[in-house]
Amino acid sequence: MLDIVAVGDYYAPVDDTTEAADLKQEVKQACRQRFRRIDRFTQLCLIGSSRCVEGISLAPETGLYIGSRFAAISNTINVQTQMIKHGQIPKPAHFINTLSNSAGYYVGRNLALEGKNLFISRADASTEAVLQMAQLDLQCQTADQILVGIVDEMPSPLSDHRQRLGVDSSTPLAEASHWLLLRRSTESNKKSEKTNCLSVIEEVKTLGSERDLIDWLTAIPEDIRRNGFIHYSSATASNTPDTLITAWPSYLTAMNLDMRYSPALTAGVLSHFVQNPSPGTATPATLITVHRDEDQRFHIIRVRKT
Repeated sequence: MLDIVAVGDYYAPVDDTTEAADLKQEVKQACRQRFRRIDRFTQLCLIGSSRCVEGISLAPETGLYIGSRFAAISNTINVQTQMIKHGQIPKPAHFINTLSNSAGYYVGRNLALEGKNLFISRADASTEAVLQMAQLDLQCQTADQILVGIVDEMPSPLSDHRQRLGVDSSTPLAEASHWLLLRRSTESNKKSEKTNCLSVIEEVKTLGSERDLIDWLTAIPEDIRRNGFIHYSSATASNTPDTLITAWPSYLTAMNLDMRYSPALTAGVLSHFVQNPSPGTATPATLITVHRDEDQRFHIIRVRKT
């Protein structure tokens, strides 16, 4: 299990008719020093991570794990256009920023972190992949605390990016940078002994088939089901979840949330659950996120409020 100690976000809807928001002022507020020639993906990482740990003194050994579907996609597109279409040599700073872990360097430098610094991507389930790695390292005590970020930018034109994402041409999109500060969970479930713990991640796992998912959901105790919510997402719009899934209260519906799609959507739902009271629950609520990937596997996160 993992304790969620702090949460922070940047989230902004994007559309085809207006330019993406200028992030320079937000970055200026987030950064302890001035960084030059950073791309939009790095800006998103700096803003979200700063909001997550605001007012918290991080130990230098704190790990930093960033997950994303495409990382610095805008910068990568620009560099490849320069090289392939125009036959030009890209600027060194632009080329360096195509490396997925460049953003991790800037976040680590901004927060004075010296611990493990990883970038992790799994096409349809980067949120779960990062949390699985964090869980493993915290359980093995290779880290005492890990700052986790799930970040995705939306490059223009959005019509092209919808094709990359494999979503319908009319799907509303958003840029997102969702961050969690995690530590190894204590044995006790007593709130008084979980200082500054907002919620507990009880499970992160991957199931190989819909039958496995149904069996897993069926085995969940009734008291958890009574105070539980579910968030279901699918990489393939034509796939319809089993009726057992739809029988659970939808978190987005219960909270009347209109969160636009990004590969970081699961992390956004998780973050919102941690930061907001759950309606109609007398005891601590549980959120289960279920993501079906293109290979018909199911990626699960189970989180309980403390």
